[in-house]
Amino acid sequence: MIKANWQLVLVKAYSNYLAIRYLTSLQAKRLLTSSLSAPIKIAFALLLVQLLSSCDSGTQVSVPVFSKEPRLHVYDSEVSLATVIAFESDQAVSATYRISDGQRSWQAYTSVGKQVKDTDYRKIHRDVLLKFKPDTLHRIYVRITNAAGQATEYTKPLLFRTPALPADFPQIDIESAAGGGTQNDIALISVLNSQTDSSQRETDQNPHSQQITGWLIGFDGTTADIMWFMPTDAPWHRLEQLQSGNLRLYNPAGSALEVDMLGNKIRAWAAIRDVAAQGYFQQQGLQPIRAEIEGMHHRRQLLPNGNSLVLSYEIEYRS
Repeated sequence: MIKANWQLVLVKAYSNYLAIRYLTSLQAKRLLTSSLSAPIKIAFALLLVQLLSSCDSGTQVSVPVFSKEPRLHVYDSEVSLATVIAFESDQAVSATYRISDGQRSWQAYTSVGKQVKDTDYRKIHRDVLLKFKPDTLHRIYVRITNAAGQATEYTKPLLFRTPALPADFPQIDIESAAGGGTQNDIALISVLNSQTDSSQRETDQNPHSQQITGWLIGFDGTTADIMWFMPTDAPWHRLEQLQSGNLRLYNPAGSALEVDMLGNKIRAWAAIRDVAAQGYFQQQGLQPIRAEIEGMHHRRQLLPNGNSLVLSYEIEYRS
């Protein structure tokens, strides 16, 4: 009985953090080669390894928690199939968002063609979420993960109801789809209203107006459901996604516009003779970058550095 108590005292004494922290390797070697019984030596060795590794790695990583609960911020925007979610955590985490409509679920996007990055570790998150259906009640499940792989899911889903498509939204019939799309894809197209005057589409004669002249529309890669749209007041014939997730829109009259996925106009370009576009952008609070061209053709190429290479044209005047 006395021997058992002595062994228990040894285990408690040597498992003390301060005793282990300042124990030299020579002292540890002498202890492990002493006449203590095998179970005591094994217990001490395991405690030594665990506590010394804890000293080397610093503070033990804990499961992440929400220091500020997730909240949805719905903006009065022309883009109704998008929302912003904001929250804070006690440590740097990545976030993933799962959307459910009650029948199926899918991962939310923060930009077209890209899921939320699972390696973007931050304490403060403010993410634009995409890939919602019109006229649907969605449940959004928020999950945070730290660099050690420890995860926490918010206790209840956030509810987000989207409105129906506008009454003047174009009627779209999809007869077939090609390209092997998946649920992780969103296909973007630009649609011009049929009443848009064809002469305005190809010239710089008042191509911008305050009326809806077209729509930018995003489709789900598998179901072809409409998952995003934005009305436009200019006939943008071409569009492409930038590395940031924003869209760059092109008009053949010689103007280009960058917008984010909430419909905010970021910056603009206008040809030197495109006076209508210059005036339009200035009304929108943008000072357009002057492009030393007279017009843009339909061919353009996005370069790795974010610049765009466009095929321009010059107008020949004859008397």
